[in-house]
Amino acid sequence: MLKISDVAIEGFKSILKENEVENGGIRVFMSASSCCGGGSVALEIMDEPEAGDIENDFQGLRVFMDPEVVTLTENATIDYFPNDPNPGFRLLGVEHQHQHGHSHGSCGEGHGSCGDGHGSCCS
Repeated sequence: MLKISDVAIEGFKSILKENEVENGGIRVFMSASSCCGGGSVALEIMDEPEAGDIENDFQGLRVFMDPEVVTLTENATIDYFPNDPNPGFRLLGVEHQHQHGHSHGSCGEGHGSCGDGHGSCCS
């Protein structure tokens, strides 16, 4: 099952509060594109889960998971690096192969976090 670090849980809760979505949650889903043309795992702020999403509770943080990412992220951890030169959330422990042979973490090389209220990759 996906894990979320305590630091990431607090970071997500802070973002939800800032965006006045305190009763909402974070959705984990596959976005349509990434650095190499394949899909990538992305995050977005949601009031409620999408139809078919699996809802989990992480210390009071609601997390809505698209069924497509459940298996992909079962051994992964979302962590938060607020003091990094490129601060943000990162999905650790998941890699996938692209057709041209190299691998990336499932979040690809996207930038940003959930802070803008729009779907975006983990960085």
